[in-house]
Amino acid sequence: MGAWEMTNFGNDTAMDWMFDFEKDPTLTLLEETIDSVFEDDYLDSDIASEALAALEIVAAVRGRRASDLPEDVTTDQLAAIAGKITPSFIDDCRKALDRIVDPEDNELYELWEEAGHGEDWLNIENDLRERLG
Repeated sequence: MGAWEMTNFGNDTAMDWMFDFEKDPTLTLLEETIDSVFEDDYLDSDIASEALAALEIVAAVRGRRASDLPEDVTTDQLAAIAGKITPSFIDDCRKALDRIVDPEDNELYELWEEAGHGEDWLNIENDLRERLG
């Protein structure tokens, strides 16, 4: 993961996923990306970074945009998804975020800890948790 800042869009993997979202701005893509954090026992940093970008989209759909949400994400794209977001899906989003910040078998967590920024990164994810609602 090439990271230039700690935000959820501050790395190559998240921005590559955003390119995919711009081509296919659907709830299905969000669901598949978020569900992917549960596919393996060990959470790969790329999978976690993609899911964090997807979770940021969900927060934006709910009217709680990150300050660094890429400008290419349009209000129309968010509005097209908004009516499809269910309370059950938001619960799934919260569970995915819980998995992403769990230190057990988690490469992204390990990378931020090893870099000495674990607590700062967790603060960013706690902000995302609040914006998810």
